[in-house]
Amino acid sequence: MLPPPVLFRNAVAAASAIVEAGNAVLCSGWVTALQFHGIYLALLLGTLWILAGKARQRELQRQRRRALGRRGGAPAGAPAKHGSCSLASLAAQQEAGATRLPHVTVVLPVRGCRSHSVANWRAMLNLDYGGSLEFLFVLEDKSDPAHAAISALIREVAAEGPAGGRATRIHAAGGAERTSQKIHNLLAGIRQASPEAAYLLCLDDDVLLHPGLLAALVRDMEADPSLFMATGYPFDIPADDSSLLSYCALSYHLPLIVPFSVKERTEFVWGGCMLFRAAEMRRDARGILRAWSDGGYSDDLTVASCCTEQGLTIYCPGYSIFPQWLDADYPPRRWWNYLRRQLCVMDTYSNSHNRRTNHGLAAFHAYASWGVVLPATTVLLRLALWALATLLLPTQQVYGGPGGSSYIWLRLFGFDRCSWALASLVSFSLSIAYLMLSLAWMTNTVLDLFCTLNPVLKRRQMETFCWPKLWLGFYLNNAVIPLCIAYTFLTRHIDWSGIRYWRQRGKVVRVQHSYAAG
Repeated sequence: MLPPPVLFRNAVAAASAIVEAGNAVLCSGWVTALQFHGIYLALLLGTLWILAGKARQRELQRQRRRALGRRGGAPAGAPAKHGSCSLASLAAQQEAGATRLPHVTVVLPVRGCRSHSVANWRAMLNLDYGGSLEFLFVLEDKSDPAHAAISALIREVAAEGPAGGRATRIHAAGGAERTSQKIHNLLAGIRQASPEAAYLLCLDDDVLLHPGLLAALVRDMEADPSLFMATGYPFDIPADDSSLLSYCALSYHLPLIVPFSVKERTEFVWGGCMLFRAAEMRRDARGILRAWSDGGYSDDLTVASCCTEQGLTIYCPGYSIFPQWLDADYPPRRWWNYLRRQLCVMDTYSNSHNRRTNHGLAAFHAYASWGVVLPATTVLLRLALWALATLLLPTQQVYGGPGGSSYIWLRLFGFDRCSWALASLVSFSLSIAYLMLSLAWMTNTVLDLFCTLNPVLKRRQMETFCWPKLWLGFYLNNAVIPLCIAYTFLTRHIDWSGIRYWRQRGKVVRVQHSYAAG
């Protein structure tokens, strides 16, 4: 065995060689180009987050002005717009002869009962709406744990007071055979909807709707017949003690909020909130139900493809955004399956237009993810080499000093004969800081909007973000996304809520129920 001094000298020599080799690579032209490309993507995403935040800020200001107007003594019969109404104001409008809103059937495909499900269902049943409402909870069968929870909630709400023209039903749709269970439940719910319904609202149970949402959406749809449908988007809020992988799941939605925010007429649809004109859906003039029933897996991407292909207008107003509380614990297997389910939809399609759109989204998703992750990795490698040099090399060699001629820290960060590397490193670091500040500002704006739209919410209950975890989760999630896309596209099955689906040529061809998913 070598004596300790010799081992130490060998370790120092090895560390010096690693640092020098790493420095040579990190100051190379391709790394510099990679960082400049990352600057463009970081600035683009940060700017889009600012634009999204400005759109929500304009809505926040409108809501606050309307609230001041109501407190200032607006007449009881004056129409309230954009989610600003309450049950009391609606009753006053009706007594004053205001036009009654049309009948709406709310279809809620449900599977299982999560931690926030009952609170979300209660909020849905208590929506402020000046017209007839029908709630249709659609489950696979009565063995679903959600059946007992929904039944108890219906009895509880009925005991609190008269329904006021609101019917609530539970429908067992049976198991899906050639579609996803959610689409199977949606199709069954639409078939069971009241013939009096003028609108169909399809909802997920994992978001909290603010009280005036439905009334505002229906008023806007009534005022503009050119609108084919209305939608919205969730904003994830972590628990106080959320794990890193929970933040990884949260970060997936952050870039996707942009197309649902920057303009009200969009090309994207979120399946958790879809408001259709009932007549359009009953006769299926646009082929949506046909596409869903023919091996459909993703409800929203199918609808978005039909709309873009046929030039139909999708409406996503600034007030149509919803808090979505995430579970604190995300084991690795659950996170991986969550990511696969999100990405699997890009390999499901109903026609060639749908396929090109979804595959194009997948390619852009992979490019954008690594376009930021790879240059960020080069910065992390510089910091790791600096730490290695600081731990193992003489201080004089790292930082200089009497007789020192090799200032490693200067070369690691591009100060020594590497001006382009220094410029790219500094610029990329500044662009990441801009990205972080943009997201923080947009988040604060959205949280303020939530509290204005729904007085029940308090700002302090939503200030649960751990920003270091969020950014590390953002980095890890985007590092994995291209690999997950490749794996998902190469495999033919996906597991969702205890059901395994096999797909072929973009469509579901086999469904295995009672699959024990982890």
